[in-house]
Amino acid sequence: MIVYLIRNTANGRCYVGKTTGTLARRWKQHRCEARLGRKQSPLYDDMRVYQEHCFETEVLATATTQRRIAQLGRRFIRIFRAVEEGYNLATASFGARTRSTRGSYGRSMSEENKRRLVDGIRAFNQKRKAGV
Repeated sequence: MIVYLIRNTANGRCYVGKTTGTLARRWKQHRCEARLGRKQSPLYDDMRVYQEHCFETEVLATATTQRRIAQLGRRFIRIFRAVEEGYNLATASFGARTRSTRGSYGRSMSEENKRRLVDGIRAFNQKRKAGV
């Protein structure tokens, strides 16, 4: 299970998602949904406007339980301010605040601090996989 980031390089908006599959498969699903136009969302609307080459994806974290992946998803949504400034409609997949009822999530992190946090989590995950 992974938490991933989709970033629009043209306007800087982000989407944080989670999947039990691979990032490649999930990204393919997002592209297909955007092309078909059956689902309306800010992410898919921008994917139709900006085209696929304006988007980059990356894995932010991995986990082995649904509970942990949900926690990480919520954390990264807050870190990247993906509800307030990005494409996420809620802070979690179920029972979460939406844009219309969102509250303050504190100060936003600088891009440098976001990058440091992501790098630290990646290093931790690599050490855990290596058994260190």
